[in-house]
Amino acid sequence: MHRPHLRLTWLALLLALGATLAPIGSSLPGSQQGTTRIVTWNVLRGFLDGTQVEAAQGWLKAQAPDVVALQEVNGFTEARLLETARAWGHGHAVMAKESGFPVALTSRTPIEVIERRLKGMHHGYLHARTAGLDVVVVHLNPGDWAFRRKEVAVLAPLIQRLTAEGREVVVLGDFNAHHPLDCAHLDGQMPLRERRAGGKNLIAQRTFDYGVLARFAEAGVTDAAYRVLGEEATSGGTFPSRVLDHSKTPETQAGFLERIDFILLSPAAMARATAATLPRGGVLDEVSDHYPVTVTLGPGRAPAEAKAP
Repeated sequence: MHRPHLRLTWLALLLALGATLAPIGSSLPGSQQGTTRIVTWNVLRGFLDGTQVEAAQGWLKAQAPDVVALQEVNGFTEARLLETARAWGHGHAVMAKESGFPVALTSRTPIEVIERRLKGMHHGYLHARTAGLDVVVVHLNPGDWAFRRKEVAVLAPLIQRLTAEGREVVVLGDFNAHHPLDCAHLDGQMPLRERRAGGKNLIAQRTFDYGVLARFAEAGVTDAAYRVLGEEATSGGTFPSRVLDHSKTPETQAGFLERIDFILLSPAAMARATAATLPRGGVLDEVSDHYPVTVTLGPGRAPAEAKAP
């Protein structure tokens, strides 16, 4: 004998089960993912005083970031970094190492560390997955072009492999290099031969050569700020800002551009890039000799997870 009320009960149970499973499905590989805001900043170094750290925390909190990459995080352990990162709403933090000038990553979502590489690298690099992204945090050698070229030779195959797989790859950090438009802009203001002795050795080595970025471009990633903001905003629109020796007059400038920190995106990630900023001034002048870079990725389809190498 059929019992209609039993059929209704089973229907209600199935509907309830479907409502419970729906949020799980939204987080599975290949499902829709939301907006992701990314910041890279060479800050939080061990010699910052408490007021400066607090100011940096406040600025980061105001950005409401989902992922933050940091360089030169000396004087920190992962435990201290995690405690610091909670100020901008992050409950996960990892470092490439805990001595010297390491790179680090913090995130709202769990971080899966794929590789912490020190061999052949000046500060090491960190490859991790978080927020549906393959994140590579780097800080290339600041004073030796030949060494930096070797570092890029280590990084390029990794990045090329990830981009070839169609993954959403984000390479963040201090590259000690420049976009060609930035170099052209500086040369237009002050020809290389006129730059003064403050940076004579570095200039002789052409250590801030933008060829580093060309090598990354060959590996499949692109300067996100340039692509999103365009030529005017990323070159003439942001310089002159500061030079690294903080000279006050053109006659004593060493000729170093400020924008040596970058966010590079693979084609899959670039397709979601909706906004970028190269913020200047205020607290940013006080807490670091670098300016941050921010990029926002709009909603998109997360790539399927690949097995760790």
